[in-house]
Amino acid sequence: MMDRYMLDGTQPVPCADLLTWRRWFETADRTVAKTQVAPDVEVRTVFLGVDQSWHGGPPLLFETSVFGGPLDGETECYSTWSQAEEGHASLCAEVQAALALARLPPCPPGSLCEVCLDAPAIALQPAPWGGERGVCAACAATDQAPGAEA
Repeated sequence: MMDRYMLDGTQPVPCADLLTWRRWFETADRTVAKTQVAPDVEVRTVFLGVDQSWHGGPPLLFETSVFGGPLDGETECYSTWSQAEEGHASLCAEVQAALALARLPPCPPGSLCEVCLDAPAIALQPAPWGGERGVCAACAATDQAPGAEA
């Protein structure tokens, strides 16, 4: 099993020679994507250069991490550049949803989501008919009005 990799464009290639790998690693731009989601929240995806898989399977060579906000410290790993790009976009969307949810006032304990009627409500948001409605995390992220087409 090869533990060290370099990038040839966007393709990881194994590197057996430690010195060659070290020289490449010190100067390479390993950034896949970097997104400032909010003033104090950033999502970064980088090529690690070292396999992070512990239990076999394809090598995990890319990592997306959240810095700041309610999902601070969340990390996902991927095998390919394209998976890393998709994962970056997905984690950015999760962070945006978590930030939106964090801005909502909390819902009283034991409340049911008034959108899907299938999950505990965790926050209050303005209701289309006026006033507020309790919503679960999934429905708060979609911001869908009751009875609206999906």
